[in-house]
Amino acid sequence: MFLDNLNPFGQFKPMMMFAEGDVGAGDDGNDDGGSEGGSEGDSSGNEGVGSFYDGFSDDIRNHPSVTKFKNAEDLATSYVNLEKKIGEKGVIIPKEGAPQEEIDAYYKAIGRPEAPDGYKFDTPEGINKNIQITPELEGAYKDVAFKLGLTAEQAAGLRMYHLDSLSQQISTSEKAREDALLKAQTELRNEFGGKYDGMISTAVKVVDKFGGQEVKDLMNDSGLGNHPAVIKMMSKIGSKLSEDSIANTGSSDLLMSPAQAKAEIAKINSQAQSDPKHPLMDDQHPEHKEAIAKRDSLYKIAYPENK
Repeated sequence: MFLDNLNPFGQFKPMMMFAEGDVGAGDDGNDDGGSEGGSEGDSSGNEGVGSFYDGFSDDIRNHPSVTKFKNAEDLATSYVNLEKKIGEKGVIIPKEGAPQEEIDAYYKAIGRPEAPDGYKFDTPEGINKNIQITPELEGAYKDVAFKLGLTAEQAAGLRMYHLDSLSQQISTSEKAREDALLKAQTELRNEFGGKYDGMISTAVKVVDKFGGQEVKDLMNDSGLGNHPAVIKMMSKIGSKLSEDSIANTGSSDLLMSPAQAKAEIAKINSQAQSDPKHPLMDDQHPEHKEAIAKRDSLYKIAYPENK
């Protein structure tokens, strides 16, 4: 017996000794390229591709929303989760021409109150004092907000913005009017000096006498009452009327105050009592009627309540 004829591995082939073309270690000799095992345990994500996409059109089969799923269970799970999310929201935007019931359901879902009275508003601090918030206006605002489907938060925010904006507009207008008045006063004082107060008094009396409250409101609201040109015009009118209506009185119906008129009456009466030939005392005097008219005019100024 020769030792070199001994084979310690029996009938098995020597290990790691391969001729060109021999099968590799662990190969069962099958020449089908392993196709039978390829469809089972394929890690490429194409498991059961033929059955998963069976019946899908080419558009659906190749759509990114579908191709991202590895199998039918992944697709079904995604759909179930999507339905849950839709159910949680419970909001479906009505299409154009949808029935009112559907629209109301949508408004309710997004937060509109059940009725207009459900809106609760706070009045902002510091709004202009000329803004009057009445129950009627509040009710009208709530009705409009409800009709537009505004949520409680949206309606309150919009109302707050509206009041703040309106308050700023009124305050700006008031400031502009004050500035215009100051400018007019400065201009007129520079032009007329010591005659300023008398001119203003005359202008005011013209408006009081011939325009009344309606004209005064108009001039105040429009700002014309503070315009230098208007004030000068009224003053000239008053001066002209005083010259034409009460000649030689030395005073004016428009310029004289009640106290001044009473002083003038007392002066005339004193002169008449000390002079029997005074026009008031002598009915044959050529100026008697004029003197009577003058005194009557002064009485109307001195005692306006008796007019």
